Amino acid sequence: TAKKRVIANVSKNLAGAANPTRSATTVKLTSDQYGVRAHPEQRLSDPLRAEDVRQKVIGVSYLETLSGIHDGITRQLGQPGDENSLGARLTDLKIKLSNLQDSPGTPGLQRDLLGNLQKTVSSINDLGKFFQKERMTAENGIQDAIKNVNSILSNLADLNGDISIASGRGDTTAHLEDQQDALLKDLSRYMDIKILRRDNMSVDVTTNTGQGLVLPSGAKQLAFTKSTSIGPADTPVTLGQITVDGQNINTSISDGKIGAFLKARDVLLPGLQAELDEFTEKFRDHFNAIHNQGTPFPPQKTARGTTTFATPAVTTIQMTDIIRIGIIDKTTGNHAVAPVDIDLTGGPLSINAAIAQINTALGANGTATLNANGQLEITAANPNNGIAFASLNDPEAVETTTNRGFSHFFGMNDLFISGPDKIGVTQTLALHPDINGDAGRISRGALSTTYTGVGESALQIGAASTVTKMIAAFDQSLSFATAGPMTGRDESLVNYVNSIWHNAAVDAKNTQAD
Repeated sequence: TAKKRVIANVSKNLAGAANPTRSATTVKLTSDQYGVRAHPEQRLSDPLRAEDVRQKVIGVSYLETLSGIHDGITRQLGQPGDENSLGARLTDLKIKLSNLQDSPGTPGLQRDLLGNLQKTVSSINDLGKFFQKERMTAENGIQDAIKNVNSILSNLADLNGDISIASGRGDTTAHLEDQQDALLKDLSRYMDIKILRRDNMSVDVTTNTGQGLVLPSGAKQLAFTKSTSIGPADTPVTLGQITVDGQNINTSISDGKIGAFLKARDVLLPGLQAELDEFTEKFRDHFNAIHNQGTPFPPQKTARGTTTFATPAVTTIQMTDIIRIGIIDKTTGNHAVAPVDIDLTGGPLSINAAIAQINTALGANGTATLNANGQLEITAANPNNGIAFASLNDPEAVETTTNRGFSHFFGMNDLFISGPDKIGVTQTLALHPDINGDAGRISRGALSTTYTGVGESALQIGAASTVTKMIAAFDQSLSFATAGPMTGRDESLVNYVNSIWHNAAVDAKNTQAD
């Protein structure tokens, strides 16, 4: 009988040699006064090697999942030379501005520039939407993974019971241990775990921080409530939490598929969002500052600001120099009345006090007021006239607290608008609606401070000074704050965008290599 058991075991080993989930077994023989005795089959396996393989499974699963996410990010960002990359959009924008500089009064060139501005804003918006969409994809991935993990934990607990019974009866547990190893390997694809093997070969499974998942009492179940939506301001605290018995274990999982999804949702994608928000804020403010130094032709009867003042009696303004308000004939571009100079260089004035001073200076020729939204409006009394602004001296007079010119401080001639918060500004950036509907509203020239007499030239349809400044803006070095994984730096807008792509590409390459 013992010899038959040995021969049968050899046959099973040969038959199962090609099965990677089956371990070879041996039959131990002992002799006593009753003869030769064959013991139940025992596995011929190296537990240290098995554990090493399982640990590699955890790491590979994490890296494979993260690598796929990185690849999607780099494809969306596009290489700097790709036609649809943000860097290429900025380069095209500079070209369109250069074309308009040569013939600033040409409506077709104005429309070409407007179209490119719209595409650039859409590219920025789309990147922001992509980052949040990918965070939602990661959230869905966590939910699906949790379902699989719970099934595996239940199966492991059932196997523990089967192993305990077989061991108690003196039967072989080899095939059950093979199933156990397969389940542990599958579990490791999803999360990093710790394993304690008991004398009867059943296992306890815990998280890295010791939270029990499979214990002699049975299996615990992971709970996860998926977020219905994810926005730029959402943090790990506001998103889905993985819990066991009500205890949050998010920070206990740093490997496997779930670890990769958590890394993407909570670190990688929010970091890219922060970098793009930093770029978008600089892009918006830099071009708004220049655009506000200019004036469209013809100027608008009512210049309306975008900055909201909720407490105009408290909020203050103080300029470093005198600013000029021109009341311009919309047909000829000449001074319709003598321009007025506003001196806000004294002690800080409330917004209400500054508006009162502007009204006094305008007299019967115009009116300054805050509209229902708390935004400044300056309206020419004559509908044939428009409003224009200029700093009386060079360098431009700026407000002492914000370092913005008068028009920029109030947002009287903004090129771009956005939501009030920096977080998510990438998604809320938009062209000023007046400009989005009329390419002629793009500033090309600026109010002259040389001529002041009624009938003298104030604006010229062929002027391009503001366009020239916007072209130069692409090569100017700006100070970017630390955002996401990118440290603070001084570089141009185009170079900063290319740095975002370069860092993402390096991360993708390194992850794939790992």
